[in-house]
Amino acid sequence: MGKILVAALCALAICGGAANAEEWLDECKVDPMNDDNDCIIYNRDVDLMIGIVDRHSTNESSLIELFAPARGPTLLGVCLILHNYPGRKGLIRIDAHKAIETDERGCLPTKLILPQMKAGNRVRTRYWVFPNDKPIEREGSLIGLTSAIDQLTNRLKKP
Repeated sequence: MGKILVAALCALAICGGAANAEEWLDECKVDPMNDDNDCIIYNRDVDLMIGIVDRHSTNESSLIELFAPARGPTLLGVCLILHNYPGRKGLIRIDAHKAIETDERGCLPTKLILPQMKAGNRVRTRYWVFPNDKPIEREGSLIGLTSAIDQLTNRLKKP
């Protein structure tokens, strides 16, 4: 994902209300220039979010073109909301699967982890926030994630 998009999506999550345990929330912001919906599904218990864009435009110069070339809802990436430490990568682990390392922005493509997330029960995250050189670890439930994704993508598909 592009750094600008990640920052915008993270800002949405941080500004949103705090989630209760086992709650996956969503928020969308409409781009006033092209009517694209930039959305996230997030859980503040584990500081994790999934970025989704609903493309209405076909403007090839759009920043999002690199990540969502087709029209309609597209899952972009999974990110650790607060991860921000130069040179450090975060970790996301689903159930007993091997932990998957994020990039330095705390993100990874959905195809690398979303199937595990949809089938799993628990998620563990580890990330760093600059300047503290100490990892932050969270654990939470994946209950309701698949339903939240389905509900948001169905809502975005409606005219």
